[in-house]
Amino acid sequence: MASSNSIGEEKSSPNKAVTSGSGNNNRALLLPAPGSSIPYIWMAIGLAVIAALAINFTAAHSSFLVVGAAIGLILTILIFQKPELGAYILIFTVFTNFSDLFTEKGLPSINKPLVGIVMFSIFANYILRTGKISSRPRITRLEVALLAYYLAVLASLLVAINQSKAFISIFDLTKDIAVGFCIYLTLDTKERLKNGLHALLFAVTFASVLGVIHTLIDSNQTFWGLARDSAFGQVSDSGELRYGGPIAEANVWGQVLVSILPIALYQIARKRDLLGKLLLAGSALFILVAMLFTQSRGAFLALVIVLPLIAIDMRIKSTTFLALTCIGLIMLVILPAKYTDRFKSLNTLFQPNQEAGLFADEAVEGRTEKMLTGLAMFRENPFLGVGIANYSENYWSYAGNIGVEASARNIRSESSARQPHSLYIEIMAETGIFGITSFLIFLGLMINGLYQARRKSNADNIKFDGDWSALITSLIMSILTFLVAGFFLHGIGFRFIWVLSGLAFAVIHISQD
Repeated sequence: MASSNSIGEEKSSPNKAVTSGSGNNNRALLLPAPGSSIPYIWMAIGLAVIAALAINFTAAHSSFLVVGAAIGLILTILIFQKPELGAYILIFTVFTNFSDLFTEKGLPSINKPLVGIVMFSIFANYILRTGKISSRPRITRLEVALLAYYLAVLASLLVAINQSKAFISIFDLTKDIAVGFCIYLTLDTKERLKNGLHALLFAVTFASVLGVIHTLIDSNQTFWGLARDSAFGQVSDSGELRYGGPIAEANVWGQVLVSILPIALYQIARKRDLLGKLLLAGSALFILVAMLFTQSRGAFLALVIVLPLIAIDMRIKSTTFLALTCIGLIMLVILPAKYTDRFKSLNTLFQPNQEAGLFADEAVEGRTEKMLTGLAMFRENPFLGVGIANYSENYWSYAGNIGVEASARNIRSESSARQPHSLYIEIMAETGIFGITSFLIFLGLMINGLYQARRKSNADNIKFDGDWSALITSLIMSILTFLVAGFFLHGIGFRFIWVLSGLAFAVIHISQD
């Protein structure tokens, strides 16, 4: 009993030595202070990268297999001792796309074994009652809604034309949700969660800096794939490939970048020292410029919609907001025209003349056709949809029925594949009414849970400081920005929303505890 109590005390006093047992068997376990976790992050990231590289050379040099196995074992031990390290690494690898970059080069995957290691660490710490994991997964309405959505996705498999493609998509979704739960279960204190957000901001800033250098200085330098142009043929008005970040997809990377901006902005507002404010301001600037370089109009519209909400929530004076808006407009003017022409073309959307308005832009017209085709799929398959990841498999038959792209040729080629260009229409078309309803309920419950957590933190200043309230608000704005951009972009980047969801789960349960 004494040993059990001491373990419980370890959680509430992480800076103190915890003693268990008696006599000569006394042992002291000294845990580092919350602020000292940064060295462990870098150590773990470095070990993960070295291990993956070492395994790649095992075919020619068998000795690397021993080195890789040893480093993997060390990493497993580290994550067992500090499970939150696994969450930090997962956040970093997801937002830099490191795992996919490794597999594209014939190297082993990082995220799949890492998820297994983190899950093992969580399970082992639960079983051994070490006190390193305090969060117990609880079944609430939020978890039920997520389960309902997942079951709707599984049910859509029954009607999928391309079963193998659907299986791959379900496997990826399962892995992405597992990443979210790894983050939720390991970042179970305010300090760990703050460090997780810092890791997220660092990863996106790191990729953004490389992207700006790649675009402005040397477009041939991709920094091992971390700063790439679009691999999907997305071109600017000048005919050049657009910047696509580590995922090589301009629109989705723009959506990711714009969704992280609120986190940087709230961090600036809460930072007290000048140097910290300047560093965070630089981070926000690089993320913003990188987002502009993607030339994603969906991301730009999401920023225009959410920025006033952020200004209202922060109680920014109208004169200050006007000055910042002017700075943004000046930035659009001084940047090379090839990066800003697409944004300037948005003004045609508000012209009443149809010839100069919405359908004058071929990209907008194409998006409209793809959305209408997705809605046609939903109307004819309202319950289960056409199957997860099977929108493109059904596109041409439905597009022809409604008179869209009736003159198209060679529609079976790979280049003719079409995407819905809207996250919500994609879910409606592929999983039906059950999928879209459960997904929207899940989102509503998650955002409401974050809002209730913020209300609780504002009402109880003793337990929760102002930084915690700002952290919650930044996460709300980040998720909202991602979802607003989702009206114009489909779900290729779904993994990113599941990381944000994992952080949201952690916030909600920390606030409840």
